[in-house]
Amino acid sequence: MARPVPARRTVGTPFSAVLAAYLDRLAVALFGRLARKLVTVFELEKSIREAGMEVYPAMYAARLLMYTFLTGASMGLVVAVLAHLGVPAALIAVTGLVAVVTPLMVFGIGLSYPSLKRGSRERGVDSELPYFAAYMTTMAYAGMA
Repeated sequence: MARPVPARRTVGTPFSAVLAAYLDRLAVALFGRLARKLVTVFELEKSIREAGMEVYPAMYAARLLMYTFLTGASMGLVVAVLAHLGVPAALIAVTGLVAVVTPLMVFGIGLSYPSLKRGSRERGVDSELPYFAAYMTTMAYAGMA
């Protein structure tokens, strides 16, 4: 008598994947048109392709705009709460400056990330090339190539 095959257990989608999909849809809905313009202005398609990133350029740009917006909104909320609590004006001014600079940094880092990743891939290939050449030379002498 054959043993019955146990049913495959299916694991539900992790919460982080559901949240990421929701945020992607929201980002495209809110920033889709601006994201497509951003792709052409900053040549993101070429950078993303050369970096080996498996993401649609307009989606990457929409995510970037969404993260920038969320950062700016949260920093603005912090400044508003501090102002409402009656914190000294000097601290509010410094926090306001940080609130302006932080979203700009998020945007700048997001734009430069594909180029940084591409550079990392190039350095990886350059560092492995001598070993690959030695391996191929050994295989050629052994008659295996």
